[in-house]
Amino acid sequence: MFSIYSLFFFSYLHSLFWMLFTNIIRELWHSCSEGNPPRRQGTLNILDSM
Repeated sequence: MFSIYSLFFFSYLHSLFWMLFTNIIRELWHSCSEGNPPRRQGTLNILDSM
């Protein structure tokens, strides 16, 4: 049995993981296109973009 709270919780988790995943892919894409090693603080930029 699903409740409204579990649905909101799963949608929140899904959006959070999707934002983290897209940020990591974007950092890897920029590092590959520029030829620089990937930056370590790339995942910390999520807090700045929120």
